[in-house]
Amino acid sequence: MRLIGAACLLSLSASVSLADWPQFLGPARDGRTAEAVIKEFPDAGPSVAWKTAVGRGLAGPAVADGRVVLFHREGDAVVLEAWSAADGQRLWRQAVPTGYRDDFGFDDGPRSTPTISGGKVVAYGADGRLICVEAATGKLVWTRDLAAELESPKGWFGRACGPLVVGDRVIVQAGGRWQGKPAGVAAFRLADGSVAWIGSEDEASYSSPALARFAAGEAVVAFTRAGVELLDPVTGATRAREGFEPDIAASVSACTPLPVGPNRFFLSGCYGLGAKVWEVGSGFALKTVWAKTEAMDCHYGTPVFHDGHLYGFHGRQEEGQELRCVSAADGAVKWSTRLPAGSLINASGTLVILTEKGELIFAPATPDSFKPSARGQILAATARAYPALCDGLLFARDGKSLVAVRVGGS
Repeated sequence: MRLIGAACLLSLSASVSLADWPQFLGPARDGRTAEAVIKEFPDAGPSVAWKTAVGRGLAGPAVADGRVVLFHREGDAVVLEAWSAADGQRLWRQAVPTGYRDDFGFDDGPRSTPTISGGKVVAYGADGRLICVEAATGKLVWTRDLAAELESPKGWFGRACGPLVVGDRVIVQAGGRWQGKPAGVAAFRLADGSVAWIGSEDEASYSSPALARFAAGEAVVAFTRAGVELLDPVTGATRAREGFEPDIAASVSACTPLPVGPNRFFLSGCYGLGAKVWEVGSGFALKTVWAKTEAMDCHYGTPVFHDGHLYGFHGRQEEGQELRCVSAADGAVKWSTRLPAGSLINASGTLVILTEKGELIFAPATPDSFKPSARGQILAATARAYPALCDGLLFARDGKSLVAVRVGGS
C-alpha cells in the first residue's frame, strides 16, 4: 500500500497483529478497525464480559497478544497493569513513583495510552516520565525522566502524548531542550531508552504523532504547540513545517494527524483555530486543500474517516459539543447533532461512540443522517479515555473501572 489513507500508518513492529489495538487510536493510529460490531444490544443492554476496579487517569487501554494493558494511578504511583483480555484475570502489575499534581484540581493520573510493540510496553506519564516494561511479565526495562533530562515543561495539563514506536525507536513530543538545543520531538531506542535523535524546535502540544507514508516518502507527522511538522523517522530532521496555532496561549491542541485520502491529512483545534486539510507534494511540500472554522473544530478528540467523510465532535467540551459529519474534500457539514463530548471508533463503517457520560452508541457512518442503531450505558463515572476494540470486545474505562463489553459481530 502506498497511501496514507489506507492502513499504512505502520508505527508498530511486524510482530503485532492488526487485529490487536496496541496503541492510541488503534493499529494504524487512525481510530479504524476491520472488525465488525453488532447492530443492536440485547434487551438487557450491553453485555459485560468482565469488569475490574482501576485507579485515576485519562489514559485508554491498549490490547495485544491476548493482554489488555492500562496506565493508571494509585496513591503516589503510576501503575502499568495487564489483564487477560478474555476473562479479566490479572497477569502483572508494575508501579513507579510519581509526584504529579494537576494545577487545576482535575485528574492527576496519566493522560496517554500506552503502546505495545516489540515485546515491550511503553508509557508516557503526565509527570514527564517515559517508562518501558516487558509485555509478557511487566518487568521494568528502563525509564527516562524527560521533565528533568529534557526540561520538558508541564504545560497546562501535564504531558499527554501517546508514544509512537517506529521500528526500534520510541517517539514522543517532549517540548524541552537537550544539550542546549530545542527538543520538541525526541526519539529513544526501544531496547535501552538511549537517545536516538532529537528534532523540532516547537513546544509540545497534547497531540500524539503519527507515522505516514506519502508519495514523497515516510514521515512522522506531529501537531506541535506552534503548528504541523513532518520529521524524518530515522534522523528527526524536519522535512516540512507550517504554523497552525490557536490565537490564545490558554488553549489545547490535541487532535492526532488523520489520513483523509491520497497524500492528505487533517488537523483541527478550537480557540479560533478551526480545521484544515493539507496535501503533501513533491519534496514534502505542504499545500492547503481547505481551511475552515466552525466546520469541525476538535477540542480534545480526533475524528474518524470513512468513504470521503470525517465523523467527529465539534466545539469546546465545556460548552457542549455536536457530533458532525463533514466532507473531507471541502469541509462542508453534512449533518450535526447535539451529543455529550466523547470518542469514536470506525468499525468497518459503523461509528462506535463512547460519550464522556459513559453511554455507548452505535450508528452507521453515512453522510445522509445520524441514525443510532444501539444505545446503552457501560460506565458510571466520567469517561474521557479512548476505548479499544479487539476480538469482539470493547475495552473502556473511567476513573473507577475498566470494563470489557461484548460488541463483536459476524
